[in-house]
Amino acid sequence: MKLATGCRAMDDALTGGLETGSVTLVYGEAETGKTTLAMQCVAICSSLGMKALYVDAGGGFSPLRFTQIAEAWGASLNRVVVLRVEDFWSQDRLVERMDSMLEGFRLLAFDTVTTLYRAELAGEKPFTLNRVLNRQVAELVEQARRLDLAVLLLSQVTSAPGEGEKPVAQRILRYWSDVTVRLSLEDGMRYAYTEKPDLGRRFPYRISRRGIVDVE
Repeated sequence: MKLATGCRAMDDALTGGLETGSVTLVYGEAETGKTTLAMQCVAICSSLGMKALYVDAGGGFSPLRFTQIAEAWGASLNRVVVLRVEDFWSQDRLVERMDSMLEGFRLLAFDTVTTLYRAELAGEKPFTLNRVLNRQVAELVEQARRLDLAVLLLSQVTSAPGEGEKPVAQRILRYWSDVTVRLSLEDGMRYAYTEKPDLGRRFPYRISRRGIVDVE
């Protein structure tokens, strides 16, 4: 099953929408609409009678903005659960409990899976953090397969000279993700680039009161 995002261009970039039983990675710089996209997908999923879980692991979730998007798409808020985690180790404990929490859900949006990981890098050895993050994402993949659940992972970006933008913890996230989409802001326009599979084109979109919409 493919869950529509409400934006034709974004659906095209996602190869038809968010597929259940798989993991989709969406990453991009600030102001590209990552959180807006996650909220919108959760709202639309609930409007279709399916349960959705939103994990706020970066403090980016705005109840006011979500209410705005939810009203625009006719969301059923009793089918939406929002959880917030404060640090990377709380995130780890939450993921460990996912197998007993996700029965009956059709969508899990994780916003973002790398913010708290990145915050820990200054005080922890990268090897330890990478091992824990890898285990977390592997667990989410397992739940996606077991429950026919669509998992949407959001990530921040990092960059190095000559390499361009890439997702934080890219080796882990790219390995486990079935579809990878990069969101980009270029000269005031926003584009989605499908990197896995490589579709070789970009998809324009814009952000409105309703959320992510097509460019008219």
